[in-house]
Amino acid sequence: NGAPYHWIVNEDWAKADWAGGPGTPPFGFILMDGLHARAIAARYGMPDRVERCAGIPLWRYDDPDRLRRPLAAAVPVALPD
Repeated sequence: NGAPYHWIVNEDWAKADWAGGPGTPPFGFILMDGLHARAIAARYGMPDRVERCAGIPLWRYDDPDRLRRPLAAAVPVALPD
């Protein structure tokens, strides 16, 4: 459904800019490995461009708010162990 899920991350990384700037980090991409493109596009919109990282599609967004707003409003999904 495009909702974020807990993966090997610290939730605080999404709440404060890790470079020391004000506000939240400037998210700019989604690594699409195993994700459903239609669900991601429905939640975040189509990317501005698609690149590849180690053979995996990387959806790039020029405006960080296109990712930040839906992420801030979402309830993370817990995946089974």
